[in-house]
Amino acid sequence: MGAKGIFVSSILSPMKTIIRILGSLLTGFFFLLDSSLTAQEISINQSFTSDTVIMPFGGVGPVYSVKFSGSVALHSDSSLVRVVLNDNNDNHYLIYEAYPMITDDTAFSVAGVCDETFFLDGIQPASVRIDIINSKLVFGSLNLDTGYIAHASELQAQAKWTNDSLKINMINHRIQEEEMF
Repeated sequence: MGAKGIFVSSILSPMKTIIRILGSLLTGFFFLLDSSLTAQEISINQSFTSDTVIMPFGGVGPVYSVKFSGSVALHSDSSLVRVVLNDNNDNHYLIYEAYPMITDDTAFSVAGVCDETFFLDGIQPASVRIDIINSKLVFGSLNLDTGYIAHASELQAQAKWTNDSLKINMINHRIQEEEMF
């Protein structure tokens, strides 16, 4: 490894730690906010290896948060798993996504994760679209919060910015790590 590689390594290791800490802090912060909400769990417990649409929301009223739990296996450097919430007005909200540039591992489990769905403004969920490229998704469950959240739109924008920033940092880390420059 040349001097450049040693320098990049010494910078990226602390950066990777900082990214993980920020993600954990963000999750902890959102968990504290989540404690006063009314939760409903929808068990899916199915495996998917191709694009699918499921409709697990029969009789569910307005929701203010949707979180995903399950496991992912990414089989190549072009693998993708994306879980998208569709509401009855045909709006789409990213619940969760994974691909090699934003993950540490190729096979892992997640619990209570969300991307654009931590704060919702009382939407009526209609379906979940699952996009898969050379991957396997074991869809465990969705956790819905039906308690009102004041200022949901503003909170959603802040949460999205934070999640996007973490992904960008991870992508930049991967570019450096894999010397894609």
